[in-house]
Amino acid sequence: MSLSPKYIALAVILLLAASVPLAKQLENGAIEGFITDASGPVAGASVEARNVMGGAFFRKNSDSNGYYQIESVRPGRYSLWVREESHMPARMVSVLVEHGQTAREDVFLSRIGETIPTSMRQ
Repeated sequence: MSLSPKYIALAVILLLAASVPLAKQLENGAIEGFITDASGPVAGASVEARNVMGGAFFRKNSDSNGYYQIESVRPGRYSLWVREESHMPARMVSVLVEHGQTAREDVFLSRIGETIPTSMRQ
């Protein structure tokens, strides 16, 4: 018994169509933003992202413009820790990373011994 080319083509199309949602679930996201203080960008700040449920851990440093980007992050909820030796550390409790999306989280750091301007408080 021989299968018709029409049925084979239909089976291949159905298999490919079923794999699209699965591939979409596997897409990673990213977290990016700028680290600043009252003077402007903070270069060399350590940015650590930890998955709240799974514990996956990522670390990057901000560049000379205060910009950081953590790529290939699995979707989920993350806590973000930002540290730089001359600044008070900052923690963002909940950063949501979605499939194929980039979460934006800008962080303001205050220098050690400096008060945070009212306009910058969260």
